Amino acid sequence: MSLPALGTPSSAPRTVRLRTLLLILLGVIGIYVMGIFLYLTLHVGREARSLQRDVEPALYVFRQEVEHGRQLDDAVVAAHLLVAHRGAGPRDDAAQLALVRARATAPTRSLPFAGVPDSMRAGLGQADEAVSLLQNKLLEVAALVELRRFPDAERRLLQVDSLNRGLSDAIASAEDAGLSDLLRREQLLREAIDSVVLALGWWIVVGILFLPLVLFLLHQRVERPLAELEGALARVAEGELGTRVPVRRNDEIGRLAGHFNVMTQVLRERATEQGRFAAAGVLLADVAHEVNNPLMAIGALAEIRLQDDTLHGEQREEMEQVLRQARRAGRLLSGLLRFVRPAEIRVEAIAVNDVIRGALDLVAHQFGAGGVMVDLRLDPTSPQTLADPNRIEQVFVNLLSNALDAMRGHSGPRVLSVETWTSNGRVFAAVADTGDGVSNAVAEQIFRPFISTKGKQGTGLGLYISRQIVRETGGDLVLGESRSGSGARFIASFPAAEPGAVAALHPTPAQSAGTVRGTPLAGLRVLVVEDEESVRRPVARFLTQRGAIVDEAAHGAEGLARIAAGTPDVVVADIRMPVMDGIAFYRRLLVEYPEVARRVVFFSGDFSQLSHLEGLTIPADRQLLKPVDLHLLEVRIVAMGRSQLP
Repeated sequence: MSLPALGTPSSAPRTVRLRTLLLILLGVIGIYVMGIFLYLTLHVGREARSLQRDVEPALYVFRQEVEHGRQLDDAVVAAHLLVAHRGAGPRDDAAQLALVRARATAPTRSLPFAGVPDSMRAGLGQADEAVSLLQNKLLEVAALVELRRFPDAERRLLQVDSLNRGLSDAIASAEDAGLSDLLRREQLLREAIDSVVLALGWWIVVGILFLPLVLFLLHQRVERPLAELEGALARVAEGELGTRVPVRRNDEIGRLAGHFNVMTQVLRERATEQGRFAAAGVLLADVAHEVNNPLMAIGALAEIRLQDDTLHGEQREEMEQVLRQARRAGRLLSGLLRFVRPAEIRVEAIAVNDVIRGALDLVAHQFGAGGVMVDLRLDPTSPQTLADPNRIEQVFVNLLSNALDAMRGHSGPRVLSVETWTSNGRVFAAVADTGDGVSNAVAEQIFRPFISTKGKQGTGLGLYISRQIVRETGGDLVLGESRSGSGARFIASFPAAEPGAVAALHPTPAQSAGTVRGTPLAGLRVLVVEDEESVRRPVARFLTQRGAIVDEAAHGAEGLARIAAGTPDVVVADIRMPVMDGIAFYRRLLVEYPEVARRVVFFSGDFSQLSHLEGLTIPADRQLLKPVDLHLLEVRIVAMGRSQLP
């Protein structure tokens, strides 16, 4: 099996994967950010926590001592009032005495001097001792006042004032020491911050120096390869299928570039094949036109000869054989033209059996040479389906050709089986062969594009396109159960067309090609525009025999002159003609003689040119493919021109 080598070219050097590189860069950036965070935490955070740890106990003790001092200061003021009044106001003296005793006997908490800085500990210790002494002296003053020993109370007040001043001095001293210690610690914190700022500056410098390296790596490994791929895709979109992308590394983008190069190589090969195929289609169309004209001349002469009732026996059989062979050759040419020059997609109600018979006609020449027997089992009751007959014919030609190729080198019996049946509202068609079958490895990817078992002789698109065509109709194409060595079986399914949908398409009913007795064309004026005299004359002679009034023209310009001289009921025109072809002739009719333009019947060996009418369409019942069955031509002329007769 021929499969595209989509792996990374072995010539690419081994390198770090792009995903790994990006993870490394993200890791380095993460370590960089984490390092800054840790440095801040270890330096500034440590100093800040140390400051908080030392200041809080000292501040607590200091606040407690200040509160004790304030309360005792109130008690000292009350004691002075007691001594000054000397019992003159008993009620007020009792209140002041209660205040002094309450403040003097207030319990003091055990202060945590262990957490206080050494510089503040001495002052706060002196203040704590002064508080205790001051409380005792205030109690003595209160006792002397109660005993009304006011002179002794005054002497105790002098000691109280001295202790109170000492308490204030101790608190002030502790406050000064605390402020000094706080300033010292603030200086340490400022130095730590300055150190961190300096370190951060160096970190930023390192980051700035590292950034160009990161940008360079991203440019080399990501931006540059992606820009090359984008430019290459743009060139391919412009038609440069020879574009290639350099594969510098064996990473993800390198492998993507390798896939791109393989893709463009496949596209080049397929474009070359399609170019040859298109050129062959153009050549075949030209050849078909040249061959169809003599075939039509032969068929027309045979039909005219068969109209002679005096022709009997062997001569009539020979003429009938000539007519059959001419029509058969014409069908083969028209089938080939449909296959290589598909026209615009047109959905019709079609019988799958008829499409299969047409496909068999196209490949029938291979049956005898290849020793192939055909087992044809078509269900006559199969309903119609809605699809483009040319595209469905392409599907079956591809399946039949694949089956014939599979049996070409097979030593056993070569049997091509084609079967149709209906089930659950669907039409099924199976094509099977007795070749070597499809292996499991190939079966898994047989419908993928560019997968071929024929080497360079195959495009790898046949089954892929065939499945797409069938699926567009609402059906499917699958590989039936098959084992290697027992042949292959492909099954296509189509949805059966609803009667209403068939009626909506207004299909042209099949007309009988049999001989119509009498002169059904009597009184009809018919203009035959055909450059080949060998075709024009027999057609004109046949129509004349059928009662028509026939005029002839060798090209479109002459046809316009004939119409100017007298308006015909029906115009029969070829498409390929010198001087003025059928399309140009039709355009002139649409402008100058629109009524006549609606009564033109075209006959040609190639109708693909009708797709270039810039939005104008010609109904299918006005198109007859050469070589034309003259009786069918007669039926079309009658249907189109009889309404013009008085």
